[in-house]
Amino acid sequence: MSMTYVIEESQIKPFNMYHQGQRIPALMFREHLYVLKQVFQPTERLNAYSRSYELNDMTQVMMTVGQAGYRIWTDFSSAVPT
Repeated sequence: MSMTYVIEESQIKPFNMYHQGQRIPALMFREHLYVLKQVFQPTERLNAYSRSYELNDMTQVMMTVGQAGYRIWTDFSSAVPT
């Protein structure tokens, strides 16, 4: 697998999509659809990076960083358990 992309949250434009009757936060990046997997507080930086590396062994992962904390997004085409 490739390394996790880490991007400043202000550089993306997340949107809501509907899948199987549920609203799912999502974003497009480099021709891939990512869905929100997990959110971490600003004080949980090490946990966020650790989790992103864990998930990266199973699917493509992207992490966004902002004042509100860290968000981990996974490739929509991969069904990764939480």
